[in-house]
Amino acid sequence: MDHLADVKKFAKKPVNEAAFAGMTKSYALVMGKADTRYVACSYAT
Repeated sequence: MDHLADVKKFAKKPVNEAAFAGMTKSYALVMGKADTRYVACSYAT
């Protein structure tokens, strides 16, 4: 799964790819669950 493409699809500003790579390592277990991934992308702030 290409998480970076998902984030870019919903981001309003350019994505810092180096920071995203670091976050991907930290949150790999959470991002691996389909339901969690979709809630994080669709959460209205």
